[in-house]
Amino acid sequence: MRGFVYTAASLVALIQGLSFIGETQAHRIAGVALVCGGMVAGVLAVRHARRHPTPLLDLAATKEPTFVLSTLSAGLLGRIAIQATPFLLPLMFQIGFGDSAFKSGMMVLV
Repeated sequence: MRGFVYTAASLVALIQGLSFIGETQAHRIAGVALVCGGMVAGVLAVRHARRHPTPLLDLAATKEPTFVLSTLSAGLLGRIAIQATPFLLPLMFQIGFGDSAFKSGMMVLV
């Protein structure tokens, strides 16, 4: 139960904090505080997961060098490149080629 609370608090605080940072200037201090709190809860969640005999999230795979290498290098860069395409191509069609929003959307629909 403790691991779930740490993990949930970490994810909620990080997501809400990053959302606040992206909003107006008045919310930035609260956003930074939430991100810092989320990072602390994340460290507590990882610490709990490493010490508990049956953790919510088993971190045994992170001890394998090939898993870490594939996740942090090629896997991460590949996901960034592939998942950025639906956002960047319509902008290129609209701004670069002067197409309408409908036409650029139809170009990337498939």
